[in-house]
Amino acid sequence: PQISCFTPSNFTAKQAIYVDTYCWDSLMHHEFDGDGNFEERSLWVHKMFPYSLMAMAILMYLPALIWRQLVTPTLASDLLFIIDELDKSYNRSVRLAQSILDMRQNTKNPLTFQAELQR
Repeated sequence: PQISCFTPSNFTAKQAIYVDTYCWDSLMHHEFDGDGNFEERSLWVHKMFPYSLMAMAILMYLPALIWRQLVTPTLASDLLFIIDELDKSYNRSVRLAQSILDMRQNTKNPLTFQAELQR
């Protein structure tokens, strides 16, 4: 709900609604201070506060949106390449270990095995 301008108690409901509407539309709050002097205060801050929160939310979401739209596709392809290369390297090392084990079991001469292992 909009801000209430605290109309005098002798105003009717329609008069109070009119004063609230005028107060909100003009963005000014009219009142008398303690000394009886007329004083006006701006309500612009109160009216614009929800919009400033919306702008702040958009600004806070912007880095995540930029990350998701610009960086993630590039990183995804790089990560897929790295994962694929790691998988290939792992498979080659397993095949090499199996080859070494087969050679050790099939070779009668340990010197031949050591020479082949050094190569």
